[in-house]
Amino acid sequence: MNLREKTLIVVGISLFLLIVILYTAAQIELMISYSNLEENVAKQDVEKALNAFEADLSSLRALARFWASRNDTISLMEGDSPSPAAVKYLNEAISNESLRNVDIDLLLFMNSYGQEVYHRYLDASGEARNLPEDLPAQLILYGFCPGCLDKRSSSSGMIILSGTPMLIVAVPIVENQEAHTSSGRVVVGRYLDSREISRLSQITQLNLTVYAISDTGRMPTDFLKILPDLLEGRLMQVQLLSQDRIGGYSILNNIYGNPLLVLRVDTPRNIYRQGMSSLTNFIILFSVAGFAFLALTLIYLDRTVLSMLAFITSGVASIAESQNLTSRLAVKGRDELSHLAISINSMIEALQKAHEDLSESEKRYKAVVEEQSDLIIRNLADGTINFANDVFCEYLSTHRDNIIGQKIDDLIPPENLNTVETAVAALSLENPTVVFETKLSSPKGIKWIQWTSHAIFDGSAQLAEIQSVGRDITQLKQSEEALRQSEERYRLVSENTNDVVTLHDMNMRYLYISPSMLNQTGYSPEELIGKSPLDIIYPEDIKYNVDSLAELIARKTPLRLEYRVRIRDGSLVWVETTANPVLDANGKMVYIQGTHRNVNERKQAEQDLKESRQLMSDLISFLPDAIVAIDLDGRITFWNRAMEALTGVESKYMLGKRNYEHSLPFYGMRRPILIDMVLRSYQDMEGEYIRFQREGTAVTGEVFIPTFGPKGSYLLGKATALYDSSGKIIGAIESIRDITESRTMEKQLDLNRAELHVAALIQQSFIPDRDPDVPGFQLASITRPAMEVGGDFYDFIMQPDGRCSLVIADVAGKSISAALFMALSRTIVRANATNQPNLTEVLKSTNKMIAAEAPEGMFVTLIYGVLDGRDQSFRYGNAGHPPPLVFRSNGRSLEEESSSDVALGAMEGALYRERLLRFCSGDVALFYTDGVTETMDADGRMYGTDRLIEVVRRSCTKSAQQIIDDILADISAFSGSREQHDDITMVAVKALDPIGGHLKLQIAADEQQIPALMDQIERMMSDGGFAREKILDMQVSVEEACVNIIHHGYRHEPGIISIGLYLEEDALQITIEDDAPPFDPTKFDKPNLVQNLDERPIGGLGILMMKSMTDDLRYDFAGGKNRLTLTKRRD
Repeated sequence: MNLREKTLIVVGISLFLLIVILYTAAQIELMISYSNLEENVAKQDVEKALNAFEADLSSLRALARFWASRNDTISLMEGDSPSPAAVKYLNEAISNESLRNVDIDLLLFMNSYGQEVYHRYLDASGEARNLPEDLPAQLILYGFCPGCLDKRSSSSGMIILSGTPMLIVAVPIVENQEAHTSSGRVVVGRYLDSREISRLSQITQLNLTVYAISDTGRMPTDFLKILPDLLEGRLMQVQLLSQDRIGGYSILNNIYGNPLLVLRVDTPRNIYRQGMSSLTNFIILFSVAGFAFLALTLIYLDRTVLSMLAFITSGVASIAESQNLTSRLAVKGRDELSHLAISINSMIEALQKAHEDLSESEKRYKAVVEEQSDLIIRNLADGTINFANDVFCEYLSTHRDNIIGQKIDDLIPPENLNTVETAVAALSLENPTVVFETKLSSPKGIKWIQWTSHAIFDGSAQLAEIQSVGRDITQLKQSEEALRQSEERYRLVSENTNDVVTLHDMNMRYLYISPSMLNQTGYSPEELIGKSPLDIIYPEDIKYNVDSLAELIARKTPLRLEYRVRIRDGSLVWVETTANPVLDANGKMVYIQGTHRNVNERKQAEQDLKESRQLMSDLISFLPDAIVAIDLDGRITFWNRAMEALTGVESKYMLGKRNYEHSLPFYGMRRPILIDMVLRSYQDMEGEYIRFQREGTAVTGEVFIPTFGPKGSYLLGKATALYDSSGKIIGAIESIRDITESRTMEKQLDLNRAELHVAALIQQSFIPDRDPDVPGFQLASITRPAMEVGGDFYDFIMQPDGRCSLVIADVAGKSISAALFMALSRTIVRANATNQPNLTEVLKSTNKMIAAEAPEGMFVTLIYGVLDGRDQSFRYGNAGHPPPLVFRSNGRSLEEESSSDVALGAMEGALYRERLLRFCSGDVALFYTDGVTETMDADGRMYGTDRLIEVVRRSCTKSAQQIIDDILADISAFSGSREQHDDITMVAVKALDPIGGHLKLQIAADEQQIPALMDQIERMMSDGGFAREKILDMQVSVEEACVNIIHHGYRHEPGIISIGLYLEEDALQITIEDDAPPFDPTKFDKPNLVQNLDERPIGGLGILMMKSMTDDLRYDFAGGKNRLTLTKRRD
């Protein structure tokens, strides 16, 4: 097996194991998530059922209150016994049929002593009967006896009457709310029998079952199993009833809170089935994606790396075989492998040049020897040349005359002068000859010359001349350098390769070990030289090595073997050794050369591959999808357990069968199915499949088989071809999944979506389709539910006097429950706002009605108020809602409103304060729900009130609609791609400039400001057609009021007086407001005009004058301000 195959196998196995690990982890996580979701949905269904029982009690309570509040009922309780007229009234008003119409089984009127006055009782079959004998005992037992408890208390709950559970309610009969005693009680009951349970099941769309706790004899096994846990205080439990259904359980308590009944809500396991379906889809998609990724990775690795390595290897082998050094490797690309090819080409080129230089050197050497053309020169002791032979002259391409007399140093490069000086200094009588090498400058460049110099001494033993014979060794030097570089490259390759290269003698002793031995085994070469490799070979593999060595010696041919070696750290490593015999000239084996490679990873990969193949077979056998495989002859080769479960046919009856045997369990006849369409075309049958699709050899399709299953089945099939290692098709495989339940659920989901859309349209009809036109104001509004339906709403209610009521509210919760409670709340608010002019009474009445009808935990935050264009004011009450943001036009300053009162429905009997908000031209008030400030961005940070304030501050000069648009745009930019999680509702109110005969202004508490005010009054009244006398009357009255405020209210301290002028058809109305201490001039005693002036107390004349000069004078105190209203009619 070559490197290419090994690499592909190792990488492929690693990627496959990664895919298997990811799939297993995802499967475990998904199953846990679906189980938790299924349990939570079951508990929600139980909560829904409990709410239905509570709603049933609420309806009985409403009926009881209806009967208790009627005048006829109060009259019935008067006296010791009912009058004939009262009995007649009861017989006519309360018939058996009327009780059946409202699903009432018991209607009982009792006086204040707990005695029966009148009753109607229907048994379980609907027939009128006398009261059960155990009813009085039950009433006393459960605290319904009117003579035993507080006369004004109401009671409701469940009892056991004649062995059957009953919902029962008792309310007092009182003449009015102020009465401290009641004249009796009305008791209303409804049997909680199978008919009532069925009705509640239809209402909640749940399957409900109820058993008395004491009735353990009839109680099913699942009730008995869960009952102990419920009685221990675990209020809600969930358990599986079967593979297809799940049950949620809870306790229904009697009126004292003690366990009375056990409730079970069992529902189909739709989430579980959907989860299994989704998990199956995920497995298929994940497997397909994983194998595609594996295939692409292997192909990319093969084509980009391994194929290039194979190309380089084959190229080098071809050059080595041909021994043609002019050949080169082709270079493709610019990666590391291309650089390797370039380096190999450079090495071949260097070898070629070295070979050529060596040949040329040999030729020159031969010519020198044969022609004796050595360079010969003589020079004096000072280096002056005095002789040069012809060869030397020709060598330097110059005439002898140009050489004689020249210094020898001039021919030697400076860097070699030290060499020459050292050689000359070594000459002596004892050693007159020296050999050295140096460079020589020539017309052809710098040449290397080997000199043999002989010293000639004079009679006094002084150096006289030096005769030198030189030989050109330039080519030799170049050959030596090329050889050195080649040897260096070989040494680098040998010492840096991962393989270990060794040389053994015939006694199997190490003679040479490459340095890589240390990295591979931990042993240095010096430790093992002279030792036998058998010292480190695993004992169980020694015999195999000895036998292989004998075979190598006998055959004298290379041998490859694999065995285990014990390295320094004590672990075992698999080694692959290629042993080559080294022969002498006579063909006798003298050495054994070995190349050793660590194949531990390959061995492990081979073992992993074997295990993974077995694992793959096991996985397919236990896959949840039904799997069948056939060969090219149509013979069944695989039939997994899921297929056995789907068809009811065991694999032992199917494996090896052919002739379309695999279609019999589905169609009852032999015919091609999807798997057969992979191997051959059946175009006439493709039309039977829904969404049939073919991609290459893979086909998918969905089919409905009416004969498969009780009512037919929808099956989804996916089939593809099977290939062998060479890429040849050897068969086909198909996965089949029963998706009948999924298709049924899809139809139900489509129906639910349609119903939810209708609910959204109905809720949308509750929202005003346009903003009303309110004089003096500009309005803009928006509501945006987080889901299809929501709990926020706003409303505008036009009052008979032309004023406009504004409502903005936020119902607790979301979706359907919040939408239903929103509709109820809107109806209650509108009813009270239409019939009650006092806004605090509107809030009190609304709170009372909502608190009585609201389910536990439901409440409404709300602002309700009245916009009055006449004085540009807004009087309102706040029930737990975020206060409005008010921006004044003078500097865009924010004016914070006071805290809110309790939310509607949160507490019975809550009181609400009236607040006053006055506008000036350009002022803006923004009303909003908490969905605006609690909007979150991608990091979970809230939008917040501060950011909202800044947006409104920047936009408050714009129109009300533009302010809303700017806020929505900023919210969208803030939240980004994060989904809206709460309903968003806003109403913007902007005060306009006074129109027509309306004018508002403010003056300082200074008498110097009064003349300008008088001018405004005169101008407006003159334009309105008032007589001069009436104008003077109004001016005097207003002046007197302002002077009183300045002198007696502010006591000459700084202050502000706000004046509003409202010119109507036949009158002028002026309002004067101040922040001084409260003072009501209308209650001031009329002065005694007859009394002596000296004796009469000071004060009162100015007020008397104002009353006499105006047609109407009114005073009120609201929002911390005195408000005086003066009216003067034109005629």
